[in-house]
Amino acid sequence: MPTDQPTGGERHLSIDAVRGFAVLGILLMNIVGMGLPAFAYINPVYAGGHQGADLWTWAINNVLTDGKMRGLFTMLFGASTILIAQRAEGGVPGPWRTHYSRMFWLLVIGMLHAYLFWFGDILVCYALAGLVIFPFRKLDVRVQFAIGGAILAALFGFHLFETSQILAIHDAAMAPGAPESALQAWREIAQLIDPPAAQAAEQIAGFRGGFMEALQARSTVAMILQTTLLPTDEIPEAIGQMFIGMALFRTGFFTLGW
Repeated sequence: MPTDQPTGGERHLSIDAVRGFAVLGILLMNIVGMGLPAFAYINPVYAGGHQGADLWTWAINNVLTDGKMRGLFTMLFGASTILIAQRAEGGVPGPWRTHYSRMFWLLVIGMLHAYLFWFGDILVCYALAGLVIFPFRKLDVRVQFAIGGAILAALFGFHLFETSQILAIHDAAMAPGAPESALQAWREIAQLIDPPAAQAAEQIAGFRGGFMEALQARSTVAMILQTTLLPTDEIPEAIGQMFIGMALFRTGFFTLGW
């Protein structure tokens, strides 16, 4: 008996199940950002609690869920782009208007979400990446896989290069007799890699304050994420994963028809 019969032609149970699994995995990581200063997400030492079970919980979370569950969720977004476009074919307003109306409202909701509720919002990223992928939804499946893989490989290469540059600046600053310019360059990077404890205390005070104090603290982090990570990291990664998600859906992978 088929295990993925859409009820009334509306739902794919396998997609719902995978989406739920991904969301719960994402929650395991977001709990850290919701309960601790933002930088504690990647550095357990930053907000204390970095020994014993606390450290193991952080480490297991980062190895098993960080990036993996978000990647799975993003691929499902690519799959849903194909699914919704297929259901809008031949109707009014049609696939194009349906998709771009959806992206517009997703962007609006995402901005409200980021600044009023949760600075780690992903909807803005999805809305902007969704603007790019839609015209390519009917490409050959192998081409979609190739484009998605190429984007992710390029992003990986960029991060390797970025890391090598940071290590070079560190080595130059640590060398005997290093000039002041080298020391200053490393200080600026070190402040980004390991923000001062006063910054954590300031965030905690903001989120424990009134509505306006919390809004200011949240807006500061949201703006930093949207102006730094979003254009250089999150959007390219999302586009690559959405391409792969579109291809997987068209092969029947997410609907148990592969």
